[in-house]
Amino acid sequence: MLLPQSDLASLTLLGEQLKSSLSSVISGLPERSQSISGLSEHLKYNRSNCQRILNAINENKEGIEVICLLPGISGLTDFCEKSAIYMKKKEDRQLLSLITEFQGRIKQYARSHTELKRILSRNDHPKKKKTISAEKDKQACLYQYGIQQKN
Repeated sequence: MLLPQSDLASLTLLGEQLKSSLSSVISGLPERSQSISGLSEHLKYNRSNCQRILNAINENKEGIEVICLLPGISGLTDFCEKSAIYMKKKEDRQLLSLITEFQGRIKQYARSHTELKRILSRNDHPKKKKTISAEKDKQACLYQYGIQQKN
């Protein structure tokens, strides 16, 4: 299933808003908590989800990529709850609102976040040189044929 340009633009905007809101939360945390291990220890939050959030906001990623890199709804909600003491009420409400919108978009286009990522990877993104699923497919193919990937 390919999404129309208007839906892709809407998802891109949502990804940018999530990135901005999450970046704001992270920047409000103590500096030592702005790394994967620091964030995990400080908030007592899942380390893998810390990595996904920091990867989405710290690198030069754009809306659709951010959507694909972020953890799912329960992971984002958990992050929001654990970091709420560092946010102003307005920031907390805004992040929760964006997470709720994200959840609605997932239900609109797919059955799960994973399925939405697959759908997005099938769409042509002119600024995205390599899709996440294409890279995974390449790695699976290399593994299947016993080829070692050189780093």
